[in-house]
Amino acid sequence: MLNKILRYFGFFMVFVYLGAGFLIIFTKSLVEWLSLWQRIAIGILMIIYGIFRAYRVIVTRDDE
Repeated sequence: MLNKILRYFGFFMVFVYLGAGFLIIFTKSLVEWLSLWQRIAIGILMIIYGIFRAYRVIVTRDDE
């Protein structure tokens, strides 16, 4: 039961990181103090981390 809850939480966090990455890249009002290239760099890092988390959730699920 706990593994199932952790798996759903893992997928939720994937969407949070991907969504935050896209928001940082495409919304200037959230991070006004950053320049465009800084927003793109931080957004891309968050998207890559979200993809990595998705990979880890899927690999962990397949191991069970």
